[in-house]
Amino acid sequence: MKILLDLQGCQSASRMRGIGRYCMALAEGIIRNAGPHEVWLLLGDMIPETVMPLRAHFSALLPADRIVVFPAPTPVAEGDPANHARARAAELIREYAIAAIAPDVVHVGSLFEGFGDDVVSSIGTLACTVPTAVTLYDLIPLRNPDAYLNDPVYRAHYLRKIESLKRADALLAISASAAAETIESLDLPASKVTNISAAIDPRFRRGETLPQAFDALRSRIGLTRPFVMHIGVIEPRKNFEGLIRAWAQLPKALRLTHQLLLLAQGPDSERLRLRELASRAGLATDELVLTGHVNDDDLLALYRNCRLLAFPSLHEGFGLPVLEAMACGAVVVTSSTSSLPEVIDFADALFDPKSDADIARALERGLTDTDFREAFSKHALQQCARFSWDETALRAIAAFERIAARASHTTASSAYPQLIEALAALPLAERQWPTIAQAIADNLPPPPTRRLLVDISELAERDAGTGIQRVVRAVLLHLLETPPPEYDVEPVRFDRSCGRYRLARRYLARLRRVPGASIVEDPLLETWRGDVFLGLDLIADRLPQAMPWLARQRRRGMQLAFVAYDTLPLRHPEWWPQGTGAMFERWAELLGREADVVLGISRAVRDDFAAWLAEHGIDRTPRLGWFHLGADVRSSAPSGGMPDDAAATLAAIARAPAFLMVGTLEPRKGHRQALEAFEQLWRDGVCANLVIVGKAGWMVDDLIARLRQHPDRGTRLFWMEGASDEYLEALYRASTVLLAPSEGEGFGLPLIEGALHGLPIIARDLPVFREIAGGHASYFSGDDAHSLAMSIRDWLQQGPAAPRSHGIQCLTWAQSTAQLVAALLPPAPSAHSQGHTMLKQNGDSPASAAPSAQSLPAGTATTSLPAQVDPRMVGLVDAVRAGWYRQDTHELLEGFPISADDTVLDVGCGAGMATIFAAQRGASVIFADVDQAAISALEARMPASGARAWRGIATDSNPLPLDDGIATRVIAMEMLEHVADPKIVMREFARVAAPGALLLFAVPDAASEALQRTVAPDAYFRFPNHIRVLSEGDFESLVTEAGLIIERRHSYSFYWNMAMALFWLSGKGSSFPDGAPSMGFLEPPFPPIVETWARLWEMVLAHPEGEALRARLDQVMPKTRILIARKPRQ
Repeated sequence: MKILLDLQGCQSASRMRGIGRYCMALAEGIIRNAGPHEVWLLLGDMIPETVMPLRAHFSALLPADRIVVFPAPTPVAEGDPANHARARAAELIREYAIAAIAPDVVHVGSLFEGFGDDVVSSIGTLACTVPTAVTLYDLIPLRNPDAYLNDPVYRAHYLRKIESLKRADALLAISASAAAETIESLDLPASKVTNISAAIDPRFRRGETLPQAFDALRSRIGLTRPFVMHIGVIEPRKNFEGLIRAWAQLPKALRLTHQLLLLAQGPDSERLRLRELASRAGLATDELVLTGHVNDDDLLALYRNCRLLAFPSLHEGFGLPVLEAMACGAVVVTSSTSSLPEVIDFADALFDPKSDADIARALERGLTDTDFREAFSKHALQQCARFSWDETALRAIAAFERIAARASHTTASSAYPQLIEALAALPLAERQWPTIAQAIADNLPPPPTRRLLVDISELAERDAGTGIQRVVRAVLLHLLETPPPEYDVEPVRFDRSCGRYRLARRYLARLRRVPGASIVEDPLLETWRGDVFLGLDLIADRLPQAMPWLARQRRRGMQLAFVAYDTLPLRHPEWWPQGTGAMFERWAELLGREADVVLGISRAVRDDFAAWLAEHGIDRTPRLGWFHLGADVRSSAPSGGMPDDAAATLAAIARAPAFLMVGTLEPRKGHRQALEAFEQLWRDGVCANLVIVGKAGWMVDDLIARLRQHPDRGTRLFWMEGASDEYLEALYRASTVLLAPSEGEGFGLPLIEGALHGLPIIARDLPVFREIAGGHASYFSGDDAHSLAMSIRDWLQQGPAAPRSHGIQCLTWAQSTAQLVAALLPPAPSAHSQGHTMLKQNGDSPASAAPSAQSLPAGTATTSLPAQVDPRMVGLVDAVRAGWYRQDTHELLEGFPISADDTVLDVGCGAGMATIFAAQRGASVIFADVDQAAISALEARMPASGARAWRGIATDSNPLPLDDGIATRVIAMEMLEHVADPKIVMREFARVAAPGALLLFAVPDAASEALQRTVAPDAYFRFPNHIRVLSEGDFESLVTEAGLIIERRHSYSFYWNMAMALFWLSGKGSSFPDGAPSMGFLEPPFPPIVETWARLWEMVLAHPEGEALRARLDQVMPKTRILIARKPRQ
C-alpha cells in the first residue's frame, strides 16, 4: 500500500502549535510502523521557507524522492476574498498532483488550514477517487458558531472545509470525546470515525534543566519567583480570562510568592487586553507574566520547572499541553470538560472551567496540598505511559488499510481533462493563467529515468581553453559516453535574460559536429524530483542570480551539487582583480547554505572549503567530498592546430634543458619569480631554457610587457600565449622538466600531465602538490629568485638521482569522472546533515582522531589513490563504518542516541568531538577535562555550535563539581586508564547521571596495550598517560559495581591498533614527551609507513568484502573496547 501523508499542517502557522507537533509525530510513527507499506510525503511550495527544514528532518527516514512538493499559484489565503478563485485553482492543482503520485490512500494531517496562510487542502474537488483519511482534532467552531463563525468570510471558509470533511473516507479522531462529537455533529456512522488518540514528543519527559540555561530563560521572559503557567492561542475557549479572575481570588500569601505565566499566542492587542483585565482584577504588575510563542526547548524547560500547569480550557479535542506537562513532571489541574478528563484521568485534578471559584480552589490545592501533589506525580508516570505514537500510528495504518481495500484510483492522465475543465469554469484573470500552466507542468508525473543535469554555462558561451574548461569539457564527454546507471546526462546552461536554466542543445550539437548546430534552439529546462544538478562549470559571477531558481528546484526534490576548483580567491583576494574576493565569498556562502553536495578537486580543496565554512559560522553545510582530475588530453576533445614556426621553436627548446610552466599568467602563478630566477641562472652561465605556456591574465601587465620585450625571447625564453592542446602535447615532449612555482592551486593538473609525459617535476612545497605527487617530485620553498635558482641548480646537479614522476598515480579522464560519480551518487544517508566542523584532536580515542566527523572522503570507492593520504581521515572513515557519528539516527555510537532534550556530560573531552556532535543536535552540553587549555578552546567554539546551553569545567573528576542526576548522557572516552582510582571516578559518573541516563565508556583493549608496550616509549605508560590496563572483566566489573546496567558492548578499530604500533616503530614517536596525548601526537608530516598502512586500509574499506573483514578484525584485535550502560530509574 502506497500511503501519501499531506503534511501542510507542518508548514502553516499550525507548525507553531499542537497541531503541527501532532502532524510531525504521527508521520514519524507511521513511517516507523509502516512495515510492507510505502510512505510518501506531500508538501506545498507556497510557504517556501518551511520546505527544506522538513526535507532535512525526514531525509533520514525516507528516500528523498518520496517527499513530493507541489507548486501552486499564490497567494491563496482565504482571509482575503480576492484570493478565492486562485485558492480554488490551487485546490484542483493539489488534487491533480496527488493523482500524479498515484497513492493507494491519502492522509490529510490538518484539513482546516488556509484562511491566514498560503496552504490549500480539499477532498473530492477533482472527483478524485483516491481514498482519503483526515485527522480530526475538534469541531469546536461548528458546535459554537456564535463564538467562532461570526465573520462571514471565515464562516464560508470553515463550512467549505466541513463539506470536504464529509467526503473523507475515514476520520481519525484524536480522542474519544472528539470522535463522539464528530459522529453527533455530522450525523456520521460510527464506522467512519476512529479514535486513534494522541501522544507527545519523546523530548517531553522528566529531567533536569541546566541552571545556566533556565536562569537565562527566566530573565528573558521576566520570571522572578515560582510560577503557575497556562499555554494556548488567545481565543474564548482557552479561558485565559477565567484563570486571571481565579488567580485574583487566591490568598494574598500565595500571590506574593508565585507568578502567573501565560504563554498566550496572539496579537499584541489581545495580550494588552488580558493585562488590562488583570489590572482591573487587582493583580500587581509583577504577578502576571505575559509572553507569546516559545520554542520547544524553552517550553520543555518551563514545563519541568513550573510549580503548576493550570489548563482551564472550555473545550479541547485532546489537550496536548496537559499530557506534555505531566510527562515533564509538572503537577496539572484542568477542566472537567470534553477530552481533558480522559487525558488526565485524575478526578481530584479537575475543576469546572466556568466557575472562577472552582478554578481558584484547584489552584490553591495544586500549590499547597503536598499529598495531592505526590499522588498526582505518581499517577502521571503511569498515565503518560498509556499514550504512544507507535500505537496511534498503528491505529491510523489499520484505518488506511480498511479504506484502501475498496479503492479504484484516478490516474494523472484521467484526472487531467477534469482539471482543465474545472479550471476553465473558475473566474480567473488572464494574467494568472501562465502561473497556473507552469504549476500544472511542475506537477506532471516524472519520467522513468532520472537525469544528471551538468552545468556548462561558461563553456557553452565560450571555450577559452582554461584549465577549468578543459576539466568541464573532459568530464562532460565521459558522462555523455558513459552515463551513471539509471541516469540520463543533459548539459545545461544558465540564461541570464530569464533567470532560468536551458538545455544546452546548441553546444551539444557543436560538440558532436552536427550540421546546422548554430541554429539549434536551447529549450527551457523543466526539472523533476530525483534529478541531480551538477555545477561542473564555475559560475561564481552569476550564481546569485541563478540560485533562486535552483533553490526552488531543490525544494521540489532536485539534488544540488557543485564542484569547487579551489578556495584561493577566499584566502588570497589580493591575487585577483578588485571585487573577486567578495564575489567568491558570496559563491561559497551560497554553496554552504544551499548545496546538498560540494566536491573539491582534491582533498586539500575539500578540507579548506570545510574550514572556511566553519570559520564563517555557516551552521548548515553540504556533504563534502573530493575527486582527482584526469590528464589524458586526447580524451578531452582536444583543440588542434600548430603555428607555422612550431618545428623551429620545438627544436630550439630541445637544445638545452627546458623547464616548462603551464598555466595562465596570474599574480599567484610564480612566473615573475621564475623569470628572475632564470635571469640569474643565465647571468651565471647556466644553460637552460624557460618555456611558458599560458595566456595573459590579470594584474600582471608589467610582467607581460617584460616577457614580450625580453631580449632572450625566442632563444632561451619561450612564451606561447595561445597554444592548442595539440601544440601543448608537443611542448611537453620537447621539455625536460615541469616547473610548478605557483603559490596556490586547487589541484595542479600540469603535474599530472607532466608525469604522464615522463617529465620530472620541481614544485613549490604546497599541501596539494604533496597530495598529488608525494615523494615523486622535487620541492622548493621561498618566494625570492635566489631560492628558486638554487633549487634548479640542485636539481640539475642531481641528474638521474633527482626524484622521478613515474610513481605519481595518474588518472585518465574516464577514471576521474568515475571518481566524481562515486562521490556524487548515490547521496549519503546524511546528505542534509549540518555538520562540517574540522577538529584537530588532542584526545586519546581513535574515534576522535580525525580532522572531521562529518566530511567523509569521496574517493574511497576507487582503487586509484592519491600519492599522499591523511591517516586520521582514513581513521574517520573507519570510525563511521564502525557506527560512530551516525547522522541518520543521531547516535554517537549505535545504541547511544543524543537529542535536543538531552544534557550531555563529556568527561575527558579533549578537543571535544563528542561534545560538538551533541551540541550540533541542540543538546545542553557540559564538557570536562583536566586541561584548562582544552576547555578554553572548546568554550570559544560553543557559541556557534548549536548547543542549547553549555558549561566547561577544568577538573580531575575526583569529585565532579556537578549536582546529582544532572546528565541524561555521560561520555568518558579513554580516560579511565589515566586516573589513579577509576572506581571513585566511576561512582562519580553514576552519581551525576539522571535515573534512566545512558553512559558510554571506552578504554584501550588489554591486548592492544600489550602490543603498544612492546614498541611505544616509556612515557606512553607514565602519568598522565596510560597508568593502568583494564582487562575486559575488570572493565565490566568497574561499571556494574557502580550500580549501572550494561546494555551494549562494542569493540573497535583494528586500524588504529596497527597505525599506532607502526607510528611508534617509525621512530617518530621516540621523543614522545610526558603529557602528550597519543592521537594528538600523530600530526603531519606522517611517517611513510603509517601513510602506507592508511592507503592499504583505504583500499580494504573500498573492497566489496572489506566491510566484513573490518568488522571481524575489530572483534579479534581492537584498539578500544566500549560499554554502553544505563542507570536504573529506581
